[in-house]
Amino acid sequence: DAVITVEKKIPFEAGLAGGSADAAAVIVGLDRLYGTNLTKQQMCDIGLTVGSDVPFCVRGGTCIAQNRGEVLSEVKPLKDCYIVLAKPEKGVSTAAAFAAADSSHIYHPDSIRMLDACSNGDFEGICKYAGNVFEQVIEVVERVEIKDTMRDCGALLYQMSGSGPTVFGIFEKEEDAQACASRLKESIADVYVTKPVGYGASVI
Repeated sequence: DAVITVEKKIPFEAGLAGGSADAAAVIVGLDRLYGTNLTKQQMCDIGLTVGSDVPFCVRGGTCIAQNRGEVLSEVKPLKDCYIVLAKPEKGVSTAAAFAAADSSHIYHPDSIRMLDACSNGDFEGICKYAGNVFEQVIEVVERVEIKDTMRDCGALLYQMSGSGPTVFGIFEKEEDAQACASRLKESIADVYVTKPVGYGASVI
């Protein structure tokens, strides 16, 4: 038996795959602890039985996820950039978000151009063609204010993450990201400045 204590850093019900990241960390940690020497694919297969986002959290990097999340295609990594995350106080149930999307007529972004931008490492194209259909069915009161602040501070892309309510903004310059975070912290408690990384869950 193993006794596991999870010290969460990612906010709960934030649309940031926090639970999936925890599950991926447990899978990777147990593999190291018991010396089972599982391959990444084997760990991803186990993760898929827990949640659709777990395989990506095991693998990490920049990927296109398809089907239930088990089909991961690596693409060129994002260029150096800074990502501001702003999570409003009220969380969103992932199950409720998917139910709302399934029962609504929603407009889908131009996935073909987005896939092309991802496969070519076209940073500007990624920012231009990215979209989140959940924004059409999930109401987050603070979203407009957060987006306005991110736009005013120079974000190249600003939209809701996953099923929400967290909104992220992508910046080329760290000073712009930090300035945005400072402004957002005046009204939003959970604000973070992050950077993309090229790996998933790992033992350190």
